[in-house]
Parts: sequence; C-alpha cells; structure tokens
Amino acid sequence: MKYVIPELIETYGMGQNAYHYGSVWDHTMGLMCHVSHYQPYLPTRLACVLHDIGKIRTKTVGADGRIHFYDHETVGVDMVRDIMHRMRYSNDITEEVCFYVRNHMITKSWGDDLGHMKMKTLRKLMYKAKTEERFNHLIEVIDCDNCSHKKEHCMWNQGENILKVAANEKRMFGYQLPINGNEVMEVLGIEPGPKVKKYL
Repeated sequence: MKYVIPELIETYGMGQNAYHYGSVWDHTMGLMCHVSHYQPYLPTRLACVLHDIGKIRTKTVGADGRIHFYDHETVGVDMVRDIMHRMRYSNDITEEVCFYVRNHMITKSWGDDLGHMKMKTLRKLMYKAKTEERFNHLIEVIDCDNCSHKKEHCMWNQGENILKVAANEKRMFGYQLPINGNEVMEVLGIEPGPKVKKYL
C-alpha cells in the first residue's frame, strides 16, 4: 500500500468511536465486502476505499474520551482529489468519486426507517446528484457504509427505503429552477457572488 495509496497506512490501527468495530481500515474492508454484492462500477469501489481517508486528518478525542472525526468527509474530498490525480485518473472519474465521498454521511441522521428524513433534504440530494444513475450509486456507497458498523449500529434497510421514496420524486433529476442567477441579481440589485446561489 505504501506504493499505491500510502495515506491508507495511517488507517490500519486507527481506533474509532463506539459506532464502529475495529480500526478505520477494518471498517473500510467491511465496505469492500458489501460493495462486491453490487454490479462492478469503478467510482463506487474507489469511493468505498477512500470514503474515510479524511479521518486521518480530523481525529480528535474529547474530554470525555470519545473519539470524533468532525467534517472528515469534506477534508477527505481534497485528499481524494490529490490521490486520484496522483494515480492519473481522469477528471470525470475523480469528480465522481469526490461526489460520493462528500455525500456519504448525509443520510446518517435519517434513521433506518427514515423517521428523521425531511423530504426537502432528499429532494436537494437528488437535485445535486443530477441523474438517477448517479443517485443510485451514491446510495450504494451509503448502504455499504451503513452495513459496516457494529451490528447494533448498522442501518440495514436505509438504502432500500431511500430508493423507494425517491422513486416518486424523479422529477428532481435534471430539475431546472424557474429563475436564473441573472434574474436574481436584477431583482435584488446585487453583484455576482455567493449571495446569488443562496437566494436561488
């Protein structure tokens, strides 16, 4: 591994919080076992290998002794981009993997039965995915992650439940807003910048 993805070496003995079994590496290998049940797709398999790479940069231990990896998915995206470029993957594959890594934590609070899911959040995720295929691949990565924790903390059914609900919201794939940024700037009298996206 030191010749391929040396960053992963740091995950070998890295302890985790109460939701996980074993090290970060053990958890990663759990994902690889689960992803093998899906149809082979390179970006999802790469995402499963690299989804928690950001943990090596974000690990903290609280005063109560609990381990945290705050924002590891965001930090991980920058690391994944560097790794993928170093390995000479195309920009398209790199950005695909980054999309899955960036969003693999987004459904964690929804619960196995989606009891805490807001439809607005689901629709926004579908909109971000742009296509049904890309959304389905993201749910594959999330499902593999959900099923690679301690048994009592696994969400075995969440992925399937999300896809069932999403089946009735397919209009969100490729959805176009009825207004554009130029109209927002004109009506509100603001300059180009982050505020335009916020108002959109």
